[in-house]
Amino acid sequence: MAADVQEVTGQKVEVSYVDQGYTGENAEQSAQAHNIKLHVVKPPQTKRGVVLLPRRWVLERSFGLAARFRSLARYYK
Repeated sequence: MAADVQEVTGQKVEVSYVDQGYTGENAEQSAQAHNIKLHVVKPPQTKRGVVLLPRRWVLERSFGLAARFRSLARYYK
């Protein structure tokens, strides 16, 4: 799906912000194969309560905003 979107828009992914689940060699090799630079976002060393990561998750924010609009809701009555 991502490849289709990139083909239609003519744009490509250059940088990807990922969490610690993508620190392995497999993810790095995959990213290099597609010429994508990975930036792993890690929480600060001292964890106390809720800790916000340095980079806001743009995709999650976009889905949250889209869910507010009635025409995009699945079960709007």
